[in-house]
Amino acid sequence: MKRIILFGAGKNGLKALKKYGKENVAYFCDNDNSKQGTFIEDIEVISFEKLQQLELSQYNIVITPGNYTLLIAQLEFAGINNFSVLSNDGLLCDIEKNLPIYKTNNDKLRAYANLSGDKELLEDVSRFKLVVKNFMEEYKQNKISSVYYGYEKEGHHYGNLNNLLEYAGVKNDFNLIYSPFVSHMDCDFNFNAIHSSLTAVVFSGDFCKKKIREYYPYNPVFTVGPYIHYAKGVYTADEIKSIKEKNGKTLLVYLPHSLEYVSRDYKKEDFIDEVLKLYSDKYNTFILCVYWADILDAVCDYAESKGFKIVTNGFRFDQRFNSRQKSLLEIADAVVGGDVGTHIGFAIHMNLPIGRVGISDNTTLWDKEFSSDIEKRLIKNEIRTKYFEEFYKIFDSNIRSDSTQKQWIDPYQGFANIRTPEYIKGIFEICKDIWLECNGAYKYYPESVFKLLNKYDENNDWDKYFILKESLDMI
Repeated sequence: MKRIILFGAGKNGLKALKKYGKENVAYFCDNDNSKQGTFIEDIEVISFEKLQQLELSQYNIVITPGNYTLLIAQLEFAGINNFSVLSNDGLLCDIEKNLPIYKTNNDKLRAYANLSGDKELLEDVSRFKLVVKNFMEEYKQNKISSVYYGYEKEGHHYGNLNNLLEYAGVKNDFNLIYSPFVSHMDCDFNFNAIHSSLTAVVFSGDFCKKKIREYYPYNPVFTVGPYIHYAKGVYTADEIKSIKEKNGKTLLVYLPHSLEYVSRDYKKEDFIDEVLKLYSDKYNTFILCVYWADILDAVCDYAESKGFKIVTNGFRFDQRFNSRQKSLLEIADAVVGGDVGTHIGFAIHMNLPIGRVGISDNTTLWDKEFSSDIEKRLIKNEIRTKYFEEFYKIFDSNIRSDSTQKQWIDPYQGFANIRTPEYIKGIFEICKDIWLECNGAYKYYPESVFKLLNKYDENNDWDKYFILKESLDMI
């Protein structure tokens, strides 16, 4: 039996030590410099550099932290593949036990989102600025998170999960605890997108699906195309027609955005000036779509003084985010931005010409967001480097629609993956069936996926059979 290297010397590392037995563990490995060179129950804690110097074919590496995505990516990019993640022997019902802990934060987020009406943020953002100011005060005092906790966390970004549920007609009949992991990574590659979920996951395009197949062949990966397709806009057809007649030819401008904990350093006023310099004689109305974290930025007042109309889609945890975004795209004649974002795929899906205006600092939001040296090295991987090089070549100030743009973003957006309501409903039903098959136990999830596939076959449940089979790349 090969001895084990436990990657992670925290609480879960100690649990893993008891699980596998001291006699079977050769080393701990940890990225924390303060732990390296110390000993835990006479077992040395080594650095990642020292781990790489070992004859790794003689060991099994087990990742112990609950936040395992970074460590998986670190091993992957170092060319180390003989690893596994510490198995979760808990039950799905454990999540339900923690719901009261999450409830206070999640209810606060819903309350903040509900302070804004469907159309208000597209027409007058003055009240929203006050809402954001109050939110940020709570956030800075650690009284609230900017994302949902628990099983709701990922799917509630931009309303993606809610849009799919409404489209499938199951919004009020589906227990979200059975929901697949609905990823919002639909415009860029991030190691978290591959390793964030070891259970069923929904993506827009096929890029991440192909990567997941390499590591988790049992994991259903459902692809559904651009999320904007499933959102219902906030304006009626008559309202859209009236707005377009009033505005004339309209350019929708996406401001390269910050996050609540990450600021962008480019010269924002110069971006506004460049947009006007390039397009003022071509469009009648300029709409500046600002991410909520920038709504209090002075650039909004500056843009407004230059004739821009300021709008926002709302908080990223607002379920109506994509609905507002869809309506903005519906009233626009063209789109321009400064960097990579979901607006690119959404505009292309809705047949809008799109362009890019350069900004003074081309570092991306993620370049700023990831702080540790390890994260920075990983985020600058070969895939992302090539991806951004292509972006800057393909998109420029010439606003247009062409096949090159669509081909570039298609692996992430999956334009051919648009599904029917019945298909989307089938995805949610299958995810529930898998959890029921394994009695809510994570450790039985992989084998339950294939058991369920055989059951669908035996019971002639062909719709679910082919949806599940396609998610496993078995068609």
